[in-house]
Amino acid sequence: MLVRPQVLAQSMGRYSASSEWIWAHLQFGAMVLKCPNSGRWTPAETTYLHLLFLCFMTGLVDAHGRCLRDFLADALQCEPRRVYKFVAATYLNFPSRLRCSPKPRHELTANDVQCLVALEAAQRDFYDALEVKLDRRAAREPALDLNWDLLDV
Repeated sequence: MLVRPQVLAQSMGRYSASSEWIWAHLQFGAMVLKCPNSGRWTPAETTYLHLLFLCFMTGLVDAHGRCLRDFLADALQCEPRRVYKFVAATYLNFPSRLRCSPKPRHELTANDVQCLVALEAAQRDFYDALEVKLDRRAAREPALDLNWDLLDV
C-alpha cells in the first residue's frame, strides 16, 4: 500500500513533511526517501562543511543535542553516512558521537563573529551550488509522474 509523502514523513519522525527530501518510486511500488544531495563533493559544499565543523566544535551553532554527524547531514541535506565517509577521510580521529553545547552569546569573540559571518556566506554558496546540482540532475533524469489521488491511503 502506498501512502502520501506527507503521511509517511510524519510517521517516520526524523524526516518532516516540509523537508527538501526527494521521493523516489522503486520498481516494487514502494516509496522511499532519497537525499537531494549525493554524488561528488562540490567546493562550496566542502567549504560549508568545514565552517560548520569549526562552528560546531567551538559551540557557535546550536545543534540541539544532536551528534555531529547528524547535524552535518541535516545541514548538507545528505545521508549521514556520506558525511561520515568524507569527514573521516578528511579529519583524522573523527569521533562518531561527538556532541557540543552551544556557547553563550555574551562570550562571543571577534573571531567567533567572523566565523559566523563566513559560515553564512558559505551557506549561501552551498545552496546556490546545490540548486545548480539538482537542476542538472533533473535535466538528466525523467520526471516522476505519480497521481496521488489514485493511490490508496
